[in-house]
Amino acid sequence: MKMKTKSIIVTVLIAVALLIVLLFELFPIYWAIVSSLRAREEIVGMAPIYPTSFRIQNFYDVFVKWKYYEYVVNSVIVATGNTVLVLLVTLPAAYALARFRMGVARHLSFWILTNRMAPPAAFLLPLYMLFSFLRLSGTFIGLILAYCVFNIPLSIWLLTAAIESIPRDIEEAAMLDGLSPFGVLTKITIPLAKSGIASTGLLTWLFAWNHYIFGMILSGPDTKLITVALGDFALTTVGIEWEYVATMTVGTIIPVFAVLFIVRRAIVSGFAFGKI
Repeated sequence: MKMKTKSIIVTVLIAVALLIVLLFELFPIYWAIVSSLRAREEIVGMAPIYPTSFRIQNFYDVFVKWKYYEYVVNSVIVATGNTVLVLLVTLPAAYALARFRMGVARHLSFWILTNRMAPPAAFLLPLYMLFSFLRLSGTFIGLILAYCVFNIPLSIWLLTAAIESIPRDIEEAAMLDGLSPFGVLTKITIPLAKSGIASTGLLTWLFAWNHYIFGMILSGPDTKLITVALGDFALTTVGIEWEYVATMTVGTIIPVFAVLFIVRRAIVSGFAFGKI
């Protein structure tokens, strides 16, 4: 009886702790939504924590009047293009590392991952000079290629784990039936690893969507990203325009939730691979 009571208390304490963490994580999103529907006077004043107004004029001003929806479209193009390119490059690489065990494969995998740990500032000057020489600065292609610097190592690491979770016996049986290694990859491995691929693609998309410093330096007037455009309201002649900063923040979050909703089942399945 005492053990049962102790177990219930521990369960309740864990549930309360998780609820506190959840509220702590979700409060910034809630406050951004509430602030995006208020006038600036309410935000800088003593407005209560609960919603007190429903000012959709902020969204009209930002995304219709000033056409900031164009920057959302730019970010979608760059993030989606980068995700497609990264998956096309890293799927064969991850398959080779998972199936063709070279003597240095383990060290090579770790070396690839360490490239993801490098600070973005270390690549800014070389990329800027290279893209200026190749006339890729301020283009969608340049931004898509720039984000590969960090997303390719991450994608290889995650996809290798997904492919390693697939039994080799299935692939060997397919080869006995006459499939080539490329046929095994496209017809057997990729369909079986689709959950891991979807999860990796989602994380790649999110990293490309949220990245700021490359977009700030390498984008141009026609390729400006939503994360960079958000700063337009943070440094103005009248100070920080909090209502528009909050509106832009909500506009940045909505596409992320839309993508998460689309691949929600795949991302849950992807956690089974252990490294997602």
